[in-house]
Amino acid sequence: MTLKRTTTTTYTDVVSLASAKLHLRVDHTDDDELIQTLIRAAGEVVEEYIGTYLASCNWTYFADRFYGIMRVHIGPEAAVTSVKYTDSTGTLQTVSTADYHTDLASYPIRIQLEEEPTDVDDRVNVVEISGSAGYTAAPDALKQAMLLIVGHLYEHRKDVTMGVNAQQLPSGARYLMDKHRKAAI
Repeated sequence: MTLKRTTTTTYTDVVSLASAKLHLRVDHTDDDELIQTLIRAAGEVVEEYIGTYLASCNWTYFADRFYGIMRVHIGPEAAVTSVKYTDSTGTLQTVSTADYHTDLASYPIRIQLEEEPTDVDDRVNVVEISGSAGYTAAPDALKQAMLLIVGHLYEHRKDVTMGVNAQQLPSGARYLMDKHRKAAI
C-alpha cells in the first residue's frame, strides 16, 4: 500500500518568503533562493512528523486488493474523488460514487464499498483511491514550527561546528507540532 502526493507544493503558501525573512531578520535578496529551499525542507519535515499535509494537494492511494474497509492515512480536510481498480482483463474500472461510502471525519479516513468487485486483477497496486487533502489555512503552531526549522537550518549550515561542544538543542518545533501529530493506526 502506497500513498503518493500527485500535486506539488512549495510551502510558501504556508510560510511566505517575506515571513521567513522577517523571522530571520534578513533584509536583502541574496539568500532568497536558499530561504525558499529551507521553507520547502521545513514543510517536508513538519508533514513527515505530523502525518498530514500542510497545504491543499491531490493524492492517490494504491493497494493490492480491496479490504472490507479501506483506511487511508490522509488529512486534514480530506475528500475522495474516485475509487478505481484494474480488472482481470487489465482495464481500469471506476467504481460509482453510489457504490461506496466515505468516512472523512475520522483519521484515518475510511472507504467502504457496497460490494467488492469480483473481477479484480491479481497484480500489485490494482486499487487506486484518489482525492484531495491539506489545510486551507495551516494552524499557527505549525507555521511557527516551520519558522523555527528554517531559522535553525539557516543559522547552522554545517553538520559540525569546530571548537563547540555538540549538544542537542531543545526542540521548540517538535513541541509545537506534537498536538497536531497523527498516531499511526
